[in-house]
Amino acid sequence: MRYLIAILLLLAILAPAMHASAQRGNLVITGTMVIDENTVDPISGNRGMYGIRGNLTVEDNATLIVKNATLYFASPGNASMEIRGTLIVENGTISEGASNLTMVALGNQSAVVRVENGTIIAYRLESYYRKISLFNSSMRPAPGHLASGIYLSHSTLISRKSRILEYPTCAELYFSTLSGDILLENCTYGVVAEDSSEVLNVTISNGSYGVYASASSAVTVDNVTLVNSSVGIYVDYSSGVKADNISVNGSIHAVEIYESSVNLRNLSSDFGGIYVFDSKSMTSLALDNCTVSSGYVILARNGTFSLQGVSEVIAYNSTINIANSLSHASNFVMAISSEIFVSNVSLIPEDMGFLVRKGVLVISNSSISSASYGIKAFGENLSMSDVNISHSNFAVWVEESNGTVQRCNFESNSFGLWLKRSRFTVQNSAFINDTSGLMLDGAIHSSVVNNTFVNCGVYLHADIENVEESYLTNNISGNVVNGKPLVFLKNASGVHVDYGGEVICVNCTDAVVEDINISNVDVGVSVLLSKNVTVSNITTINDWHGIYSTFSTGVRVLNSTSINNSWAGVYFYNVSHSEVLGVKSIGNHIGFLACCLNDSLISQDEFSRNYRGFEWDRSYRDDVVENTFRNNSEYAVFLDGCFDLRIWNNSFLWNHNSTTRFSPETVQAFDNGHNAWNTSVGNYWLDWAMNNDSNDVNGDGIVDYAYPIDGGARDFLPVKEEIPEFNVFAIFPLLLILLVGRKVFYGRKA
Repeated sequence: MRYLIAILLLLAILAPAMHASAQRGNLVITGTMVIDENTVDPISGNRGMYGIRGNLTVEDNATLIVKNATLYFASPGNASMEIRGTLIVENGTISEGASNLTMVALGNQSAVVRVENGTIIAYRLESYYRKISLFNSSMRPAPGHLASGIYLSHSTLISRKSRILEYPTCAELYFSTLSGDILLENCTYGVVAEDSSEVLNVTISNGSYGVYASASSAVTVDNVTLVNSSVGIYVDYSSGVKADNISVNGSIHAVEIYESSVNLRNLSSDFGGIYVFDSKSMTSLALDNCTVSSGYVILARNGTFSLQGVSEVIAYNSTINIANSLSHASNFVMAISSEIFVSNVSLIPEDMGFLVRKGVLVISNSSISSASYGIKAFGENLSMSDVNISHSNFAVWVEESNGTVQRCNFESNSFGLWLKRSRFTVQNSAFINDTSGLMLDGAIHSSVVNNTFVNCGVYLHADIENVEESYLTNNISGNVVNGKPLVFLKNASGVHVDYGGEVICVNCTDAVVEDINISNVDVGVSVLLSKNVTVSNITTINDWHGIYSTFSTGVRVLNSTSINNSWAGVYFYNVSHSEVLGVKSIGNHIGFLACCLNDSLISQDEFSRNYRGFEWDRSYRDDVVENTFRNNSEYAVFLDGCFDLRIWNNSFLWNHNSTTRFSPETVQAFDNGHNAWNTSVGNYWLDWAMNNDSNDVNGDGIVDYAYPIDGGARDFLPVKEEIPEFNVFAIFPLLLILLVGRKVFYGRKA
């Protein structure tokens, strides 16, 4: 008996030391542990405190109660608190202290995690298959510590009058629900919502993003208030996102949507509206009862609205009247199947002023500047009057539409007015210093009347599937280009033209255009759907194309000069039995651009200081002879898919950075087709002829080795001496021989 008493006394003396020692390492709770105001800190000795130098685990069927006291983690570094059982905090605090504390609640559905009138100070809280309750409580990181936030997986966090604040992400949800009277404050991301998650009855304040859903599905946001976020709700690459009863205050954008399907109902914003980035989202966005007090505006389907002082509008199947607005928004109006009436607006958009599909746009007394597209419209009626569009990439792009443009100014744009497969009346308008003024691209039954063009002009271009209607149904009259008449000839025969600021011949026969200087327009001379037209002694400078011909035969370009044109000095498309003789094409992007040029002669021309001298595609049975290609920065001749061309007796000098010594890096021509680069003689290649002094052993004037052409072709008989330059009249007999020869060689009339 005495021994038993002695042992009990010894245990009583040692018990406090054993208890204190346990709290300086990992603590595992297997029963019930209560920390309250009477608990003495085993580390510091302070009453109402409990410190741990290590990790804490609350096992299954165990309970930890922190009441009117503080549980803290005292060791620097990382610490964990694993909650498998029950955690109750009442008027208490769990603090990471000196540690970066991660709290993890693991799947025990019968156990309780409840914080009431309490504080959690931790790096991160994770919950898996658990329910967490916060009542009149808060959670935040320690000042100066690393911070992450709350992560819920297949879990629910319900709240009443609680706060989560100052994390990078306040709450991240995966198959989880965040619900109740809770404030998420001063977090970069209020809620990151992933698949099948719900955000209900929550207030989010002072963050970059309120609710953020990326690559998510089946996300529900209901009865949420968003305050002073840069973006209230952000959705990208997501589907099935539903937001209802949303109040947004002080946000730049209430909602941003990228490549997603979203259903928005009962949204109100005092400033920022919805920004939809792409057409997929536009067609997958359902709106109902969404309003904005000022600034950016989002409009629901199936309504009629009158708006003033707005910055951004999205409309679906609606009638919208917009007036007296100034906007710097990325896109001012994005509309589908709507009627948009606009007056007295001034726009400097980051992207587009108006993007309109399947509807009506009527705009007057307005200005647009510095846009990617001032107006981009598809399949609707467009009416513009007294509108100024300047310093934009495309001032107006219209496709498959009808409309009118009158008393408008297009100034200093890359492209002024581009009408693609459309029917328009353009009248009494000015195009000033646009790179390209008016592009009629497959336009039909259109009228261009009494307009003024300064340093630009009209480019008439056919729809390849509807050539005749594209060319024959349009009327161009009364226009002035650089102070001279725009000469438009249609269905004319035997006419002679020697004047004009720009000349367009459509379906003309036996016409002559000569002795004109044409500068700073879209196309100097256009010969379209015509036969036997001669263009002679024409000078074109600083145009888009100098001389342009399509779907024509018997076109003769003689003794003309094209200099510094933005694209082609001479451009032939689907032209046959034609001649280009005595032309100088200098300093253009392409000296001579051709596609489907057949049975034609190109001779006694000079192509110098262009990016490429020739660029020909799918052309057949042409003769290229007695031309000079000099100092073109890329290939002198580039042939793609051409057959049966004869290219001989031409001079190639200093093209493609070549010198007097050959290099495979600076070959002067490219040919991937089946063409002849020599007859009885080939061409003069400076880098080949001058390559050494002994490459013509027999002295016959032919270099002993074939000139290798990129793409696989060869000039088998390159000449040793440079070919002299002749004028066209001195070699008239040679041209006659060539014409006869081509008739025999090809078996058809030249």
